[in-house]
Amino acid sequence: MRPPCRWRQAVRENGFAMVPPVFEQLVGASPEEVTPLVDYGYRAAWKVRTAGATFIVKSDERPDLVTNEVMAVRNAATAGVPVQSFAGFAERPAPAVAFRWVEGAPLHGCEEPEAWRDAGRVLRRIHSAPPLRQRSVPWGEAMEGMFSAELGWMADHGFIEPAEASSAREVAAALRPVMDETPLGWIHGDCQAAHFIVAPGEPRIAAVIDWADEHQGAPEMDFAVFSLFDGETWRPALDGYAATAEFRERLERTLPLYRAIRAAGSLRWLETHGYPGHTWPLECVRALVG
Repeated sequence: MRPPCRWRQAVRENGFAMVPPVFEQLVGASPEEVTPLVDYGYRAAWKVRTAGATFIVKSDERPDLVTNEVMAVRNAATAGVPVQSFAGFAERPAPAVAFRWVEGAPLHGCEEPEAWRDAGRVLRRIHSAPPLRQRSVPWGEAMEGMFSAELGWMADHGFIEPAEASSAREVAAALRPVMDETPLGWIHGDCQAAHFIVAPGEPRIAAVIDWADEHQGAPEMDFAVFSLFDGETWRPALDGYAATAEFRERLERTLPLYRAIRAAGSLRWLETHGYPGHTWPLECVRALVG
């Protein structure tokens, strides 16, 4: 969704320039190598190597998101979710946090069913953990409102026809009762399979990363994002999750809608952050209306 290999192009085209933090303050040693990973102007990340360890350092102009990610990682660890170890925090020049780097490969693209089953077990722990805060707006209302706004943006900018936006809104309205009745839990919020790191040489999840978007919501939303780009390969995760027949039935009903909601929001982000030309968000919205 956010191709790291294009970060330099995004910086050139959009003039982004996040000021690097003081790495020594965050990792406790002078870095031997610093590799920029992403730079969105307001948020950036670096891979930092020292003589004895490797870290990922993240900085964000929005201090609440940095603090939130630290709290989320600690909450996940308490729930038995494998996560990166916290290494350090700094407030200036912008709020920044460091975590220990976890070696491994992204689950996205993995063809080992047991790795997906283990990811399902991890997802169950996430969704069973207590949320950091309670929702202030009902889930169905929030999702329908968000989707309607993004559909309007897509239509206004010529990505879809107004009739397509209207049809997608009708589908969302019809599924609103299902969303309203869905039991909520703590969700990752950006539950891409690429954020599940598979341990080297083992079909198990070594860490779940990138927690800044966590919130209380429908577990099905996490599954929609989790399954977005891996065809049917992700299905063993439902077995690891110990998904009930009721959950599976609700998931099949809501999966196209939640994927379309994710896709509509992603299109605006991609188009306004230097990654134009993606077609998958349009495909997801059109798949919803047939």
